[in-house]
Amino acid sequence: MATSFVTSFCELLSGSALTPSALTSFLGYCAYEFQKSESERGRSIPTAA
Repeated sequence: MATSFVTSFCELLSGSALTPSALTSFLGYCAYEFQKSESERGRSIPTAA
């Protein structure tokens, strides 16, 4: 799933279709994956969300 997402993002880059919203979505995805991996290692600070 992550691979297909990265592929889609690369297609956006190669197609010069990168927009601020697409970049925001990508950064948000990266932040989510980072938080998830940190949580799995038990190092994440619990949030009220």
